[in-house]
Amino acid sequence: MKILVLWAREGATNLGVQALGEGTRALAARAFPGAEVRTHGTGGAALPGNDGPANIFRPKRMALEAVRGGEFKRWLKSFDLVLDTRAGDSFAEIYGLEQLAKMTPVGELAQRWGVPVVLTPQTIGPFDSRRGRALARRSIHTAALVMTRDSRSARVASALGRVPDVVASD
Repeated sequence: MKILVLWAREGATNLGVQALGEGTRALAARAFPGAEVRTHGTGGAALPGNDGPANIFRPKRMALEAVRGGEFKRWLKSFDLVLDTRAGDSFAEIYGLEQLAKMTPVGELAQRWGVPVVLTPQTIGPFDSRRGRALARRSIHTAALVMTRDSRSARVASALGRVPDVVASD
């Protein structure tokens, strides 16, 4: 089994994101003994701890991949499971709509290409715009499993039409 931990990698400059990546990797290895667990955070593949093609999360490239596939599609389909951490607190508009819009298509494409996506325990919301709520709704409805890290996030997810499967800490 090959697992991708997304948006949290070892060597991240943000120590909280680094710890999230290491913890998620350890939990995945424990849940799936013998699995190969890879990580990818924001930025290019040349960053320490990043797996995959360089510059894969640029909007134009993502749009092309969605239509015709290519290196990113082959890479993503090489995984059996994607654990989407959203860096713990990026499943919101607090860092801007651009961050949310960059992260959302990856899970959708994985699901479209037959790779299940689990939204690991994270903060969900707040969403202050119609577009932000639409992106969030798409993410939680395409995920195979949705976990939140607190009851407020569970309420936000429920208001978007998906009762979380689990409320747990990360």
